[in-house]
Amino acid sequence: GAVRRCTPRAARRGAPRVVVRAGAERLWEVPRGRATAKGVQMRSPCGSEGADAEDLDADGYAEEVLLPDESPQGTDTGDRGDDSIRVYARVRPPSVHEGSAPCRDIVRVDAGNSIVHLLAEPPRNFAFDGVLGEASRQEEVFEIVGMGVAEACLNGYNGSLYVFGQTGSGKTHTMQGPVTALSAMHSAEQRGVMCRMMDHIFNEVARRHAGSTNVQYSCKCSYLEIYKEQIMDLLEPSSTNLQVREDVNRGVYVERLSEHSVWNVSDALHVLWKGLHQRHVGATQMNDLSSRSHAVFTLIMEAASTTAGGVTSTRVARLNLIDLAGS
Repeated sequence: GAVRRCTPRAARRGAPRVVVRAGAERLWEVPRGRATAKGVQMRSPCGSEGADAEDLDADGYAEEVLLPDESPQGTDTGDRGDDSIRVYARVRPPSVHEGSAPCRDIVRVDAGNSIVHLLAEPPRNFAFDGVLGEASRQEEVFEIVGMGVAEACLNGYNGSLYVFGQTGSGKTHTMQGPVTALSAMHSAEQRGVMCRMMDHIFNEVARRHAGSTNVQYSCKCSYLEIYKEQIMDLLEPSSTNLQVREDVNRGVYVERLSEHSVWNVSDALHVLWKGLHQRHVGATQMNDLSSRSHAVFTLIMEAASTTAGGVTSTRVARLNLIDLAGS
């Protein structure tokens, strides 16, 4: 695919725009300031890696920036392309209360074929991209569900991970785990996908920093909550009733939402720990500490690289980790 500025040098009118193409197919056209394709954001001056001074126009912009056609290295994207949405099902074991009650299993997991069998009358089968049974471990969930998203973001692709289901189904357990201390977020066996993804991403960033001085990474975190249709900043609890805005350069964003710079996994987990303690929870018949709000943790990764010709390009990727409220 390629990103091209569609306004010719001789006759530019208005704000420059970018046409995003996949091969010969024209996919969409957006203002250059908002142009993002596979997580790559163009900034001044910009260009593809290896671009020389003669590749730039009079304004200092590259006329064409080629993007890789293949998926990020190490990321399994299947047959549906690298922008696919995947759905996984995790079946939790019976709780203490359920285990003591007279009941029987009505769900059978076929992990090999990614099918959940509902043992009802009539029986029904549900196919997913992946299925994890009652015995699945937190580490296994991360490797199957979270690893690919983390690797894609490290390679400049935007990614989001949602958990949804009825209250008591194990959404928050899967995302954060039963963490009782900040130290547990670093190494506890039951820590969730969020902690493991932060650990993996920042360990990889440190490894890349050690191996190359041409690319510099910077990361920022934000953490918001949607409770009773109001947006609250979990890192700045006094910031309530925030508003969603749209800007030609930033796209859709939350006004006044704080962003905290993080430099390593300890910084990221400290921000995560701070936000977790501000969430609204409440007791239900299914769960004593049911999440009563939607929570969105966002990690913004910028990778700035400078070529031998002095051209600097910045690649921006956003990782969104969303824990939805129980129904």
